[in-house]
Amino acid sequence: MALNRTDDTEPVRIAILDTGVNSSHPEIQKEVKPGGRIREYKGFPEAFDPLADQTGHGTHVTSVLLQTAPHAALYIARVADDTGDLCLDNEYKATAEVKFLASQLISKGNCLGSR
Repeated sequence: MALNRTDDTEPVRIAILDTGVNSSHPEIQKEVKPGGRIREYKGFPEAFDPLADQTGHGTHVTSVLLQTAPHAALYIARVADDTGDLCLDNEYKATAEVKFLASQLISKGNCLGSR
């Protein structure tokens, strides 16, 4: 099972499309630093700060994954506004950018549901 693996193979890459993460959360603080398991983060659209989760949902999801998937590299995409809603003004652009990010992960040999 991937959760218990101890080998030195590449980490599983997981993209979290949610409300971002709260950068002051203790688990997030240590993993968002260089060398941490949160490898990249971005807002879709760019006006969304991926490190300023106002609802706590994305932070909770990320925290659970940090605890249960120790060999995973996490990529945070904030796609929801401060109330947890999608931004309709930029929905098509954001969707295209998220699809591009997903294609980059897949091109590196990581595809959800491929196992």
